[in-house]
Amino acid sequence: MFGGWNATQRVPNLHETYRWTGQEWQKLHPKTVPSGRGWAVAVLDPIRKNVVMTGGSGDTIRTNNTYTWDGKDWTQQFPTTQVDALVFAGIVFDPTLKAVVVFGGWDEELGQDINQTWPWDGSNWVQLTAKKSPPAREGLGMAYDPATHEAVMFGGQFVGSGHEFRDTWRWDGN
Repeated sequence: MFGGWNATQRVPNLHETYRWTGQEWQKLHPKTVPSGRGWAVAVLDPIRKNVVMTGGSGDTIRTNNTYTWDGKDWTQQFPTTQVDALVFAGIVFDPTLKAVVVFGGWDEELGQDINQTWPWDGSNWVQLTAKKSPPAREGLGMAYDPATHEAVMFGGQFVGSGHEFRDTWRWDGN
């Protein structure tokens, strides 16, 4: 677990890394520490044996950088193509694509929710154009369903209209 919201100071500036031991949270002290942020997305990439984290919002900045965690230290990645600065996006590892996939979120550069799909192949982000895509949203949930070999997305909201989604979408890699 990395980052988060500091309720005392009311800012998303935490830059701490924790590991769940099965019984308690253990604070870690890696050599490299990303800038403090809240609302970033992260997921395990079992093929590359690391956790991929991108996006988030810090004290005064929105970030679009990408970091990987190998269990001991954070490493900043420098892809040639980068996802915009996103908060409240969805993220999942898709074993069919062999990629981490980010969908939606609030795009800080555009100042709106988006419905873009971005796979991470371990070295670069690539924006995909899906044949059919859910409406733009943030605050969605995503998980991979091994029974259907698809990523599943549920819910979220569209800030511009205040609309809350209660829909389910499946991603088959296309």
